[in-house]
Amino acid sequence: MDISKQLQEELWESIKKSYLSEDYTTAILNAIAYLRDIIREKSNLELDGADLINQAFSGEHPKISVSNMETRNDKNIQKGLRELLSGIYTHIRNPRSHDKYEDSKENAIAIILFVNYLLNIIDKSKTSFSSEKFIQQVYDDFFHPTKEYGELLVNDIPRKQIEDTFYKLYKSIDSYISINELDYYYEGWEVEELSNNDKKIKALKIIFPLLIEKLPNSKNNIFQEFSNDLIDLSSNSTIQLFSKLIIFMEYWSKLSKKTRLRTLQFLIRIDSKNDEILEHYQTKSLVLGWEYFSDEEKQIIQNNLSIINFSIKDNKLIKNVEEKKIIQYYGQPIQTVPNIDIDVDEIPF
Repeated sequence: MDISKQLQEELWESIKKSYLSEDYTTAILNAIAYLRDIIREKSNLELDGADLINQAFSGEHPKISVSNMETRNDKNIQKGLRELLSGIYTHIRNPRSHDKYEDSKENAIAIILFVNYLLNIIDKSKTSFSSEKFIQQVYDDFFHPTKEYGELLVNDIPRKQIEDTFYKLYKSIDSYISINELDYYYEGWEVEELSNNDKKIKALKIIFPLLIEKLPNSKNNIFQEFSNDLIDLSSNSTIQLFSKLIIFMEYWSKLSKKTRLRTLQFLIRIDSKNDEILEHYQTKSLVLGWEYFSDEEKQIIQNNLSIINFSIKDNKLIKNVEEKKIIQYYGQPIQTVPNIDIDVDEIPF
């Protein structure tokens, strides 16, 4: 019997060497280890044995669900799978881990096919994590703007979904960051009130480095895609360009030089005289990016400072804030009433 054609490809690869060398007990243990790894990835748990099975498949909202968990039958199906998986450990894996076993080929085929059956069920299961829900949590009005909170959100993402979640969140920027929002910025006041856009950008600036750190593959692909994205952006997408720069400015040097030079033209040439919102993000991009610009790029910016109200002090780019003057109502001076000493008896009412 050619078992390889009846198994998931990755399961077969995990047992192939031991199975073909007729070490059937090891093949069984390798199959169960592969099953464990799949459960870990889907549940985002690093446990093993009964603890892994119970935490992944138990509760009203299990991390891995094979039913809608609404009717008694749904709950029985979930419970049945949990008990089958527990049985795999207690009846099959644990004895072979603790004592010497010499399984026959027939036993190995039966057990490995059963593991394959369980894997097929788990593949169709739903997990408690969804990238859509994660994105909503990032843009939530009550996002707690700290690295600690960001780590708690990112740690809930199963490893196999990190890359997909990263790209979905990146693509969401164009939809969630918009110049059309009611977007005010108060500058020079004792308290700066962040606009909706500012709050979202601040959340993304926390989340994206945490996601990039966890990405399993080469990060060069991300920076290449980011470079291509900025090259393609037009003047109609200026707010999105500024937003992405603010979020990813620490990775500025990883972008292609062609992208950096073109993007600098957006930063120094945009006509923002009649648009305080764009001026705000233009300013923020330049100031936050100053430490990441090369000497050549800083010189390009300095040569164009005449069009914007900036100065350079101690190698830092500083926005010059004009002193706010109180404009009196309708331009009329406020009439003050002189202090007059009046005896109470003299008041005519």
